[in-house]
Amino acid sequence: MLYAAKCYWPGVTQTDLDSVAERAAQPGPGPGRDRVAYLGALLFAADDLVLCLFQGPTRAAVIQASDRLGIPSERLMEPIWLPHTSPSPMERRNDQRLVAASAVLRAARLRTLPADRRVCAASRPAAGQP
Repeated sequence: MLYAAKCYWPGVTQTDLDSVAERAAQPGPGPGRDRVAYLGALLFAADDLVLCLFQGPTRAAVIQASDRLGIPSERLMEPIWLPHTSPSPMERRNDQRLVAASAVLRAARLRTLPADRRVCAASRPAAGQP
């Protein structure tokens, strides 16, 4: 299960979180089904806030791992991961631009062909069309 530990951590730096990651990489208690994985963190330095992400079997196991790593967690939350499944508006605009650029290139290519080949190339179906 995925967990996020909310940490109010005045003065926290990336170096502090690098140290947490190093400690997390060391073998520790909890072999087998009680194993907790530290996945990384989101640092909001201006707000002295860190969200540390864990994968673990239970809340108790994650709290124990957080304490072992020296993370000053004030709250443990169970987030729901919502993966990116559809193109963003920017990606859709980029796709539209690629289609438009492709059409411009096709038109430019037709203008550079000799006159006797233009009809043949212009009447050729686009890729994927009958």
